[in-house]
Amino acid sequence: MSCSKPKQRKIDTFYCVTSPVSSQCVIQPIIEDILTFVCKSKKTHTTALDATIKSWCKGFPWLSVTSDTTDVVRLKCALCCKHKMGGKWATEGVLNIQKSNIERHCTSREHLDAERVEIKKSSGIISESESEDDVGDLSKQDLFLFRTIYCLMKSETPLNRLDTILELQRLNGVDLEYQNLSWTTVSEIQNIIADGFTKDLVSEINSSNVYAILIDESTDIRVSKRLSICVRYVKNGQPVTTFLASTEISDGGAYTVVGAVHSVILSLGLDLTKCVSLATDEASVMMGKKTGKGVQMKAKFSPYMTQTHCIAHRLNLARGDAIKKNETLKKFKQMFETLYHFMSASTLRINKLKAVQDILNEPEISIKEPHSIRWLGLKKAVEAVYDCYGALCLSLLEGTVGKSEYMKEHDGNGLHEMKDSIEFKTQSDDEGEPKPFYKGEKTTVDLLLNGDELKTEWQGIKAMVTGCYKSLSLKAFCRKIIQSSLSTSYPNFAKLAEIGLCMEVTSVECERTFSAQNRLKSKYRAALKEESLEALLTVSLIGPTLSLFKPAGSVRRWVRAKQRRKRRLTAPYKSRTLKKIMSKCV
Repeated sequence: MSCSKPKQRKIDTFYCVTSPVSSQCVIQPIIEDILTFVCKSKKTHTTALDATIKSWCKGFPWLSVTSDTTDVVRLKCALCCKHKMGGKWATEGVLNIQKSNIERHCTSREHLDAERVEIKKSSGIISESESEDDVGDLSKQDLFLFRTIYCLMKSETPLNRLDTILELQRLNGVDLEYQNLSWTTVSEIQNIIADGFTKDLVSEINSSNVYAILIDESTDIRVSKRLSICVRYVKNGQPVTTFLASTEISDGGAYTVVGAVHSVILSLGLDLTKCVSLATDEASVMMGKKTGKGVQMKAKFSPYMTQTHCIAHRLNLARGDAIKKNETLKKFKQMFETLYHFMSASTLRINKLKAVQDILNEPEISIKEPHSIRWLGLKKAVEAVYDCYGALCLSLLEGTVGKSEYMKEHDGNGLHEMKDSIEFKTQSDDEGEPKPFYKGEKTTVDLLLNGDELKTEWQGIKAMVTGCYKSLSLKAFCRKIIQSSLSTSYPNFAKLAEIGLCMEVTSVECERTFSAQNRLKSKYRAALKEESLEALLTVSLIGPTLSLFKPAGSVRRWVRAKQRRKRRLTAPYKSRTLKKIMSKCV
């Protein structure tokens, strides 16, 4: 009995079993079809009209339009250029001529820092932490040291490399005498730097009439429960969302979390009665109708607070429920997971995909894994396959598809099904009103808004909305009321506009805090103390760029804290054995 020959794994055999036609004749029409599809699907961008750009310049006075010799229009920020901020808005300019891009720059850290410096310079108010361009009374050695430590903190580099960086600066010719600094000294300096930013942030929050709180829980690498507290407030008519504090808690119970939030807010000197919004996730201890955290905080401390279920969490829950109830989506997810593991299991397949992308002049895009624990992880996987669809098909046709029976059976139809759009609808099942659990001693708080005066002011506001300010969006109209003289004529509506801008619909900022926390407190830095982690998070998340950091205020606070023995901080390292020998000789 003759043995049958093993099946060949070549793609030519798979697709051309009976035809002697070469593989080039099979692949060439596919390449031409894909190139035609790619060329047809290219998006055409239209430039904004001059009248549109002029209207943008009226709404954003800091906006400037430049063009080079090739008549390429770019947008720049006059404030960022004036105060030498980083980024393209302050240097060569941006090519994205869209209003949404301008609005995103309004809330960027660089633009907000430039506005803060401009306002304080024009009013003559200079804070201690950022002022002090006059450093004649300070030692250059201290300034160099503080900038070096701040650079390590901002770049999330372990501070045990400080001595190496100081030695590198000395080798580069910098006159720097500090060396072999103890951890106590370094920890004290980093806490002083972080405290300066926290005090500035608290003063900005107190200057706002209302603010919102975002809270979420996480577990660090040592399996310790941590609570992240972020804040949203209005500054110069713009809503600002940023990190406020992070603290360790014993458990995730509602009473524990409410007590921790109350303790942190009071220690910072903030007024909880001004809190009008609380954004949390979907956990029962957060959204509970009887003893949830929102119910407790509203009953005890913040009578005007409105709790919001994070829209990002709700969208993620809707996506998960939609996939569970739909067999097609289940197969979708399974197919994407199989495709990811199939491609990532071999370097040869990845290199073939890159080579085809280079031939087609497509961007180098890798296949993403559809993470179930990340928000919209499946969406990113779909987008990656859609963007490199042509190159992916060709890389599979070059001999890899025959190595998997699953890809043989499902690849063709499956990749086309990935482009289908899916709609899902959700329905709220919230019923009834939460019953207050707290019946303690009642306290009197001031009215947030005067209803009678608000009705009177509405007549003038209504005329503006339907008249001269008809073309403005709701956000732009709120900014107009807050920033202009209308805030004095219509004080209740100005406060109402601030409340509207402060209303937070998501707690995503807390997730960014957890990402920074996991980067800082890794398995190599698991012994970080509570105070040190708090300081590192503060500098990493709300600290300015290195070029904007003014160390003078921090240096003055460090010098005034106690009498410093500078000689010990500049002495070379001596081991304990050497110290004992020298003491005996003496």
